[in-house]
Amino acid sequence: MSKRNEHLHLGPRPLLDAAVDLREQLRDARQRPGIGIRMAVLLLGVAVTLNTVWVLGSVRPRLADAEAAVQAAHVAQRDLLGENALFRLQNDNLLEIVDYSSRYRIPADLAQAIHAIAISEDLDPEMAFRLVQTESSFRRNALSEAGAIGYTQILPSTAEWLDARVDETNLYQRDVNLRLGFRYLRRLLEENAGDMRLALLAYNRGPGTVRAIVASGGDPANGYATRIMGSE
Repeated sequence: MSKRNEHLHLGPRPLLDAAVDLREQLRDARQRPGIGIRMAVLLLGVAVTLNTVWVLGSVRPRLADAEAAVQAAHVAQRDLLGENALFRLQNDNLLEIVDYSSRYRIPADLAQAIHAIAISEDLDPEMAFRLVQTESSFRRNALSEAGAIGYTQILPSTAEWLDARVDETNLYQRDVNLRLGFRYLRRLLEENAGDMRLALLAYNRGPGTVRAIVASGGDPANGYATRIMGSE
């Protein structure tokens, strides 16, 4: 028997090396009457078990560390992509706000408020700017003969219907006025199945008046929607 075959190497080593070594020993055992097949199989099983323990004991923690590192990298990548997307969105919004401020010749803070509040009330910012321009020419203290107040020319009764906490004096506050005016247009848009033309006419003439005219087969158009949308 060669010196190599006199000793079975059961010490910790990669499982593949042990399998190759024991395969050779098993082949030798089949040819030598001194070592039976059963003993060789038993030794193979012991070697596999010991090497499996070694693999689980030394490789698994490393694999766990590697998996944790990969997971952390994926999280960091998602965070970075999210931050980049947020940055792009903020940058796009800033460019839009600067454009609105320049186009309508209004202060940047007012343009920013109109833009942000329109989005929060699920209203197209472009439509919101046109509404405020048409209603008040961007004047905070605008007051109509009918008692409509501020940027969106909203009536105190309508404002109270939308938010019971609001009184007439609150409607001179920029953000309160914009929020309720845009919310009112959004409600009218929903009531008119998404028809912006009818929603705008209802905003200007009153929803009851528009409903009555439409119900009688008439056309409630009075030029108001044309000024804001460009066509009726």
